[in-house]
Amino acid sequence: IRGEGNLTFDGTTLAVTGALTTSSTINIAGIATFQSHINMGDSDILRLGSDLDLKIQHTGSHGYITNDTGNLYIRGGADDSQIVLQADDGSGGLTDYIKINGSESLTRFKASTRHNDNIIAQFGSSNDFRLKHDGSNSYITNDTGNLFINQTTDDGDIILKSDDGSGGITAYLTLDGSSTRIKVDKDMEFQDSVYAKFGTSDDLEIYHNGTNSF
Repeated sequence: IRGEGNLTFDGTTLAVTGALTTSSTINIAGIATFQSHINMGDSDILRLGSDLDLKIQHTGSHGYITNDTGNLYIRGGADDSQIVLQADDGSGGLTDYIKINGSESLTRFKASTRHNDNIIAQFGSSNDFRLKHDGSNSYITNDTGNLFINQTTDDGDIILKSDDGSGGITAYLTLDGSSTRIKVDKDMEFQDSVYAKFGTSDDLEIYHNGTNSF
């Protein structure tokens, strides 16, 4: 062991002012206090735990935090604090991507999220509501209770749009909140023997059975 500076030992404490170089292992049974940085070379591993289960490493290209036993917890213990996940902003700086907000008790996503094909976004304790795209089609699936679509903006509309037959999109059905009407913007086709019924007790029925209209 070589100390490049002042190396003192009073029977209890080994104090080093400057650099300490060793080619072997330093075993410390008590608490080690570092007054400055710990510099480790590429692919050197900082190993924690009696069985060295938690490891922190940089390979020269990528950084890794690896936990081999139990769960890995990242905790923000300060009152009303946040855990903030940051990454490159595409312009050489850093920006927030995910904020786990302790003061609001919610998680804020600061950038878009993307689910690859056939990866399901699941909601509810039993995964009762799901969103998925399979590469060809999109699915909204609800397995429990009713499915509500609410528009709470004053005088706001719910507008159902689809392809207009010419490469654009157009409204087919509009639930108009300001006029409190349902506006049908395109022809509505009823298949044979399917009834259009009117009145609370279905008193008026209109249908075509494939041959005749009634």
